[in-house]
Order: sequence, then C-alpha cells, then structure tokens
Amino acid sequence: MLNQLDTLVGAAIETKTFPAIEILVAKGGRIIANGVWGRPFDDAPPLRLDSVFDLASITKPVATATLIRQLVRKNVLYLSDKAARYIPELAEAGKGEITIGQLCRHTSGLQPDMALAQMTDDPAIARKLIIEVPLQSQPGQQVVYSCLGYILLGEIVECALGTTLENAFQHYVATPLNMHNTCFKPLGQNLSPNRIVPTSKPACTENKVGLVHDSTAQLLGGNSGNAGLFGTARDLHKFATALIDEGDPLAFSNGNLGKPIARTIGWEFKAHTNDDCSCGPTLPKGSIGHTGFTGTSMWIDPVTRLIVIALSNRTYFSQRTNLPAMNKFRTELHTLAATAA
Repeated sequence: MLNQLDTLVGAAIETKTFPAIEILVAKGGRIIANGVWGRPFDDAPPLRLDSVFDLASITKPVATATLIRQLVRKNVLYLSDKAARYIPELAEAGKGEITIGQLCRHTSGLQPDMALAQMTDDPAIARKLIIEVPLQSQPGQQVVYSCLGYILLGEIVECALGTTLENAFQHYVATPLNMHNTCFKPLGQNLSPNRIVPTSKPACTENKVGLVHDSTAQLLGGNSGNAGLFGTARDLHKFATALIDEGDPLAFSNGNLGKPIARTIGWEFKAHTNDDCSCGPTLPKGSIGHTGFTGTSMWIDPVTRLIVIALSNRTYFSQRTNLPAMNKFRTELHTLAATAA
C-alpha cells in the first residue's frame, strides 16, 4: 500500500494540497501502513513519524463528545437534559429548550460559527456573544454543523466534572489509553516545539508554533470544546482501536433518524445514501469519521475494523484555496485504503 500512497501523496504535495502529511491505515490494532511525506514548512527537515499535529475539529469527537459519552454512561447527565441546566444563561437568552443531544448532533439551531476573535479579545465577552446569538432554527429541526454548539458542550463537561476540559481529557481519556502525545496547549505539556507541525507561515515567523490555529479556540485560551487538541497518528490509532472494542452505540448509531444528515454523538455517520461524506463513497454504511480544518481526518469502520488516519498541515499553504483539492484527496485516500487494506 505504501507504494500506492507514494503516488497519491506525491501528486498532492506537488499541487500544494498540503506541505506534509502522516497517514496511518490499520485493521484494529494491526497497523497495515504508516508513513510520512513532505516537509512541514519551507526549508524544514522531512516530516518525522512522531510529529504532533493541530487536530482542529477532531477535538469534537475525540475529546468533547467522548467525555459527554462517558458522563451519559455513568448517568451523570442525559442527552435529553436541557443545556440550560448547566448554562442557565441559555434559558435567559431564549435557548432553554436546547438539549445536550441536540448540541452533540448539530441540531441545536445554532449557527455554524462566529468571527469572535474579530469582535473581542475577552473570553467572557465571547462566551456572552455565543449565548446571546439568535438561533437560525428551532432546536431539533435542522442539521447545521456548529462549532458554537461544541464550545457550549465543552463548558457543560467542565460544569459536570468540576474541572477544565483539558484536565478532564487527560484524566479520563488520554491517560487511560496511554495517549501520551495528545493534549490541549502542548507547549505546557513538555512536548518539544520541534515536534509540532506549524499550521501557517505566520506561526513560524512569529514564534506561534503550538498555539491552536482556530481563532476562537485561541481566544478561549486553547481549551475549547470545538478545537484545540494536538496529537499524533499513533495516539489516534490507540483511541480508534479502543472505540471499536468499546462498541458504544452512542458513537456508532445514527441519532439523526429522519434527517438528511446523519450524525452520532460527535461523529459523521456513513448512511447508505450519503456518498458525499468526507470519506467518499467506498467506506461501508455504519462507518464514522470526522475532519479538521487544518487538514486532518479520521474514519473508522466498526465491522471490518478499518481505521484511516490522515494528519496534514493544509492551512500552511492557504485557509481555503486548497480545500477542494483536500476534499478530493480524502476521497481518493479512503478509496485506496478500503480496497487495498
């Protein structure tokens, strides 16, 4: 498979889809292929296998939604609970009917995002703006992917556990799974800056490598439910293997039945009709996955135990110009992995 990946990745690097990438393909705990290609930035040495990537929105399923699932299984909270039980200001802002499950499955009625970093440099004001922004639709009616919803979920986790999201992730997820290279705010976790892959040219020139790329997560201190997690492909493989073994229906069952976009708690769900998933048409029904804006993705088929992890720093070249090429690459990658694994 590595020879086929050489061809696929080489073409993507040539067309500046991303400067560097690590790909890991596995069947459960057995790694079938794991390789690195490219250089993380101009004049950098070749990418190394233990490089740490800004996982961007993979934070949502791996950190935030995982902690929510754990709390549900322990009966600490319920998906039917109103989010206002933990964030009372939501009720005061006319959002008292939003449930935790709706936040998890992107049916809360909240808009996708806000340019909060352009509106304020105060995290408290940013929080207030999120709580007070008008709903786009009534809760439960539409499926609209929302970073704002996961920021609120991160706060709910903190309220339920009485600690920060980063501490909760380390204690309840990373440490039990021996994910020693995955964390929020990596520069404070004894990870060498030389291992962290930059997500933009200014990050290199302004000594900001290791700061989360997402501007809202950065405004919120790098400890946010929507983005902020950094990690390695090997750590994500540990997570994915454990998730398959666990078989939690909250992760592997579509909770948006009757709606046009299938979602589980934290994950995109491959239904038989949605060949427009980020994995493309080849992975079977029942697969789950997620992408990250910086150029990351992870897809899991619980039946064949296929795991496909791709970590790149796409945004080093461009915020949006290379997105179509990245989407095309993802489809080709998952087709190759599904047919060759």
